[in-house]
Amino acid sequence: MKRLLLILFLLLPLGLMAQVRLEHPEMYLGVHAGATGSMVNFSPSVQMEPFMALGTTAGIGWRYIAERHFGLQLELNYAQRGWKEKEGFQRQADYIELPMMTHLYVGKKVRGYLNIGPKVAYLLAQRAWGTPTNAPQHAPADNRFDYGFCGGLGMQVITNAGCYALDARFNYSLGNYFGARKSDYFTTSNHMNIAITFSWMWAFQH
Repeated sequence: MKRLLLILFLLLPLGLMAQVRLEHPEMYLGVHAGATGSMVNFSPSVQMEPFMALGTTAGIGWRYIAERHFGLQLELNYAQRGWKEKEGFQRQADYIELPMMTHLYVGKKVRGYLNIGPKVAYLLAQRAWGTPTNAPQHAPADNRFDYGFCGGLGMQVITNAGCYALDARFNYSLGNYFGARKSDYFTTSNHMNIAITFSWMWAFQH
């Protein structure tokens, strides 16, 4: 099922190629930053706090639009993920992420948009707060490489001083933080998080 979802997201741009081409393609480059709220889907389950672990995210983005209402967006992001347990233990995992998304939009100077597509990520560092125990989720990560998909909605305003946007995104990992072999304790330990970011992009072609 996880592989099927990833294949569908990879093939999504191909199903949208039959669009009306723009006479003058648009290309943007910019930066973004914001906050994240994260948790991990554990099976067997772990007693979590009812609210997500908070963190930050920041990165650079490149967007290319050659079709009306359709484009592509690549990003390189730093993102803090993790989880918070009821017993007080909290884990933070710092990732570098590469989302490769389809960009769908409506509007001209003021645009509403949807970004959706696959992403890959690599664990840079991990740290913990509270008192660790011998619980399996308190051990260091087994897998540094991660993959999954992301999608979200945003609103963009295009001005002479650049393009400003507010974006809300959901990220779902298909990879596991800990090992998921038959001999391992967890069968599932995948990240889930939301991110709210503000971005500024400059138009190189418009």
